[in-house]
Amino acid sequence: ITLQNAKSGSASVSLTNASKTSSTNGQLIVVDIAAADLLRLKETAGLTRATTSSFITIRADTIDDVEGFDVVAITDGRGLQARSFVADNVRPKLSNFSLDLAEGFLNMTFDDTVTIASLNRTGLGIQSKQGLTAAELPTQSLTLTGGVVSRSTDGKVLRVKLSAADLNTLKSRTLVGTRLANSFLTLANNSVQDSHDNFLSPGVANAQARAASKHVPDTKAPTISDFSLDMTTALLKVTFSEAVNNATFSVDAITIQDTAASTVAANRFTLTTSSTATTLSLTTVQVTLSASDRDSIKSKLKLAKAKSSTFLSATASLISDYAGNSFVARNTSAGKQVGTYTADTTEPTLTSFVFDADAAQLRLTFSEPIDATSVDAKLFTIQDTVAATATTQLVLTGGNVTTVNGNTINITLTSTDLDKLQLLTTVAVSNRTTVLVLAANAVADTAGAKIVAQTIASADFVNDTTAPKITAWKLDLNDDKITVTFSEIVKGSSIVAAKFIVQNTNVSADQTFNLTGVAPATNGKEIVFSLPRADVQKIKQDTKLATSKATSFLLAGTGAVTDIAGNSIVGLATAIQVTTYVADSALGKLTDFEFHLFNNTIELTFDDPMDATKFDATKLTVLDRVSGTNKLDFTNSTTATITTGQTAAFI
Repeated sequence: ITLQNAKSGSASVSLTNASKTSSTNGQLIVVDIAAADLLRLKETAGLTRATTSSFITIRADTIDDVEGFDVVAITDGRGLQARSFVADNVRPKLSNFSLDLAEGFLNMTFDDTVTIASLNRTGLGIQSKQGLTAAELPTQSLTLTGGVVSRSTDGKVLRVKLSAADLNTLKSRTLVGTRLANSFLTLANNSVQDSHDNFLSPGVANAQARAASKHVPDTKAPTISDFSLDMTTALLKVTFSEAVNNATFSVDAITIQDTAASTVAANRFTLTTSSTATTLSLTTVQVTLSASDRDSIKSKLKLAKAKSSTFLSATASLISDYAGNSFVARNTSAGKQVGTYTADTTEPTLTSFVFDADAAQLRLTFSEPIDATSVDAKLFTIQDTVAATATTQLVLTGGNVTTVNGNTINITLTSTDLDKLQLLTTVAVSNRTTVLVLAANAVADTAGAKIVAQTIASADFVNDTTAPKITAWKLDLNDDKITVTFSEIVKGSSIVAAKFIVQNTNVSADQTFNLTGVAPATNGKEIVFSLPRADVQKIKQDTKLATSKATSFLLAGTGAVTDIAGNSIVGLATAIQVTTYVADSALGKLTDFEFHLFNNTIELTFDDPMDATKFDATKLTVLDRVSGTNKLDFTNSTTATITTGQTAAFI
């Protein structure tokens, strides 16, 4: 049997064997149309809407008469028009509904076939009970805004896949739809039609809201669907698979790591509670990284420098959804890669610095972590004022830079630079006289952004409180000089020569000599004492003092000298042995002589103290003139007695 819209049908539906008859033999046969066949009839446009669109054709084998002969076929083109037509004017009614929060479906069963196209999804509402008050409606109800609709094979069940927005809103309203007892449905009048354009009647209003016949709670745990990280603004945005209860969010459950399967602990960082979270939407939480967390991430050269080095893992304590389902943990072995990554493009700045004159160290604090390997100490200049001249500034030649990346970088000056700085007696001697100039590219942050040129005054100053020490000294008896080397620059004008003592042992010396010479007034690390001739002669005359390295020691008393900062040398309990000893190698010269015939003596005066025990009288000759021929050679019977260091009397 085929029903069609005209004798020659352009629209038709052939019945299936599911349609049957229960009629007894006779001329009137009633066919019970199967639900599926009826659904096709109702939904075929222009078919069986009136007698004018209701025609039938039959094949010969449709039925036999009682004698067994086939019925006469009615073929297409000769379709038989219906004698009468009873239209479908019964409005469909809602039979029941169910709500599945786990999968996000709303299923509505009607007593008649209904069309997908006719469903007005904004006419559907879910609420917690019948008869909500105006005050209760905002928190205990939800009017749908969309969704994808499908239908059962019999056309009586419409299945609405809730939109993500509607499902998340419903999940967040914990007073509605969370269980069978608080799941009710409302339908506006005319919110759905059957295939013959009959509207739902009556609608299901607030007061008569239909209770759910079945409810499936939300049992799915939330997961991370995406996240973004902006290292310039220090913002981390985490988007979840469903509405989450942001009140349960734990910042310190998040770890940022360099690879999906992180194996190196040094290349990942777990956030701390110093970072704060705010809600952007039902599914998105924004974390504002604290300065310490941001800088900890930045200080790791292999972490979060690009999309390829930015992954996120989190423990189950990260967050829960509104049904209490805990987050599905992502271990550090299965980190999720960032969706959107924004690199740090902000140049670092020097926010403050301290000069520690005692440790000879610049302590620099930057606006963000610095790559310690990028620091070029030769691009740093220390000067006394912002507008300093070349005579009151020191351009560093190098320095020992800390190797750890971070906001604080220390540069220890080289000994050469420190000496030069201390010789600039007006530079870096107080907080007011310490200014630092950084040339462009002097440092770079861990993202590679380089600093621009900057001049900044010292935030604090640590005074030099370390007393100078003697590190070495040299005695040169040929040149009549003592050279003393100190641990730092000392003031030449502060030297008290008399407090420097040369002695023959390091302690308990029995032979000592206090210097009387004057050192130059210039400042320096190496001070040269030019010894008066009298001092040299006294030292040389003492046969137990300064005759070799073994008998040459130097002792400095308290106040003997001060450094540039005014720290006085501390008196030594143990004298320092000479570092370099230069013995007197010059030959002594006879400078004068006197004859004393009244007592049978000759006095010989030399330029250096002489050893009388080494006197050989036979080497003396008395002449009557410079080129005289009259002369007298002495004999060994003549003896010598040293009367002074340089004068010998011969008898």
